[in-house]
Amino acid sequence: MSSILVVNDNNVITPRCEEMLQALGHEVIFSSGNSDFLHPVAGDAVRLVIINTVNGCENGIDIFRSLRVKNPALHGILIVQKGDFELVVAAMNSGFNKVCVHPVECNELRQAILDVFKNAGVREEVARMNALLPLYRLGQKLLRAVTEDEVYDELAGIIQQEFEAPTVSVMMFDEGLGSLKIVAHRGLDQHYIDSVEIHPGERIAGKVFATNIPAILNRDSQSQTSYRSLLVRPELSASISFPIVSQDKVVGVINVSETESGCRFTESDLEMLSIISDQAMMAIGNIRSMQEREEQGRVRTLLEQYVSPEVSKMLVESRQDLMDVGSIQDLTVLFADIRSFTLLVQQISPKHLREFLNIFFELLTSVVFAHKGMLDKFMGDAALVVFGAPVSLDTPTFAAVSVARELVAKFKDLQRSWAEVDPVFMQISLGVGISRGPLFLGNLGSAKRVDYTVIGTEVNISQRLASEMDVGQVLLTQRAYENLEGAFSFDPLGPRLLRGMTTMVDVYKLSNH
Repeated sequence: MSSILVVNDNNVITPRCEEMLQALGHEVIFSSGNSDFLHPVAGDAVRLVIINTVNGCENGIDIFRSLRVKNPALHGILIVQKGDFELVVAAMNSGFNKVCVHPVECNELRQAILDVFKNAGVREEVARMNALLPLYRLGQKLLRAVTEDEVYDELAGIIQQEFEAPTVSVMMFDEGLGSLKIVAHRGLDQHYIDSVEIHPGERIAGKVFATNIPAILNRDSQSQTSYRSLLVRPELSASISFPIVSQDKVVGVINVSETESGCRFTESDLEMLSIISDQAMMAIGNIRSMQEREEQGRVRTLLEQYVSPEVSKMLVESRQDLMDVGSIQDLTVLFADIRSFTLLVQQISPKHLREFLNIFFELLTSVVFAHKGMLDKFMGDAALVVFGAPVSLDTPTFAAVSVARELVAKFKDLQRSWAEVDPVFMQISLGVGISRGPLFLGNLGSAKRVDYTVIGTEVNISQRLASEMDVGQVLLTQRAYENLEGAFSFDPLGPRLLRGMTTMVDVYKLSNH
């Protein structure tokens, strides 16, 4: 509750007015004009003094000036005799907020008090913003940084500039080490920086990190704090340890130390550190968002070589780490091969050959992506496709056979249209081999060139099936056939010894009916 001090109450505050002020939430203190008595009365809790200069308190302006020396935030209302213009001017020049003319009605006094507090609140907010705006402008420096290290260094510089403190350190929590490490500083020895490693709960910074409660240590009061046993630098006159918070999680600690005698830190310094550190974390967030978008763009570009743009977008947004790992999985592979391609190469121009292959691979890609397959690679006149990863499918072999049927049909249409260019196109055909089994899917290659691909015996088997079958056939291995559970009609061809294989492979042919 705030208090209102009434000096020389000579009928200024009636019992009815006193009740009104109390109803507004104020305590009313009455006093004579004795300044020696007034000073201890007008403490921090007194926000407003009402001084009556009528009938015996002619030194009201001097009293107000004297009280404001002890309490600069004190507001004042002066009650004067009607027509005393010189006193009114002197009162306003002395800092009084309002002047009322005697006699003062209760409602008039009530409104005057409300006006004073309202205007005072506006002025306090303006003063606060004037103090804080420069800090927001300093934050623009943080937002211009392009790396996290630049942000931390700028943060240390801004804090030293604002506090004019000899030493500042920015400590961030290192997840790998499980401790706080200095990432930026001002005024510290490099040997000390390299040696400092504080775990949560250790020393002052560690406790501030663990509790998310800032610590202010001033020489005249630090013995009263819970940190007194942790103080190791008696030369300090004041220090602050302030938690850095990002997304409701403490991620580091700012330490500010002052050695000049008489320097103290206050609660307003905590507000300043809060604003500066929040802006630093915004800058860090912006940098990480930009880096994440760039990385996502890079991964999407790589993925779109293998899967459709829609699937690529889904995989990136699901945050699956596809580019750094590999694993053995049960997958279905499809190998599509243009039979008699050598004949085609010998009889048509490179220009027409290129156009034909581009159209064929575009057709193949659209069919594969429509069934959520992964286009592993093009190999001259052939293509390798994977089903079941990176997009998980309930029926990967069903998708593979569906793609095979659609490809064979569309390839025949493509042949007929190109036969008008050269009849040799009717002498080629498309062979498709499908196999299933454990395969490695992941990154292979060197530091300079990485290929996200699939390897394993089943890849070789599907390739042999596609290249050794009769014209226009779709062949499957036993395991691929069993994975279909009767979804398509197949004719068993029995075991075959495929080129390069050491064991017989049971083969099934997709029926034409």
